[in-house]
Amino acid sequence: MRASITLLLLVSLTARAPQAQSAQAQAAETPEQVTDRFITAMRTGDWKGMASLMHQNALKEMRNLLA
Repeated sequence: MRASITLLLLVSLTARAPQAQSAQAQAAETPEQVTDRFITAMRTGDWKGMASLMHQNALKEMRNLLA
């Protein structure tokens, strides 16, 4: 179960919401950098930071999975 959630979170990073960051920041970051930010947020318990890096549909799926 935990592996499934982690996989879902990492996959959702590839299609994150455009409003999560400015256009300039999106163009400057690589997928690897975004993944590093997501993992750092996960390790520190920054749930809002994690959510801001997720695509809206993936975030809805996560909420339904955990509900």
